[in-house]
Amino acid sequence: MKGVLSDFLRSEGISERSKTVEICCGDGAATIALHELGIFPLTADINKCEICRGLREGVLSPKRSVVLNCAYLSAFFPKAFDCVFGFMLGKITPFNLFEWKPVLLDIPKALNPAGSGCVFLTFSSEWEAKTAKDILKGFPLRNHEK
Repeated sequence: MKGVLSDFLRSEGISERSKTVEICCGDGAATIALHELGIFPLTADINKCEICRGLREGVLSPKRSVVLNCAYLSAFFPKAFDCVFGFMLGKITPFNLFEWKPVLLDIPKALNPAGSGCVFLTFSSEWEAKTAKDILKGFPLRNHEK
């Protein structure tokens, strides 16, 4: 994953000076790859226990981590980020799509300026990726599928 992520960062011009956020970060297991590439995003997750686990393990930073329903990211951080990361956001199914759709639709509103930043999302299934792409179809997307 670090190779794909490194290529993405280079192609999008994202560096350690960029304002970044990782949504649905969990305990920060995927955040490590960003750290190894010199990116230290704000990390956000709705699950306070996962955030605490990441803080306890030293993966997440207390000053750069928030417990937040990411469907409201832009309410707290409007037009704030150059890039939004989301690694395996959580299992998206037809039964919980109503929870994930607002999260996906809020991402462009948090980009600086809205809609012109970049987004790097990974999914555990082709159905999830296609569903996310359908939800975001009104927004300009550059596809870096691997």
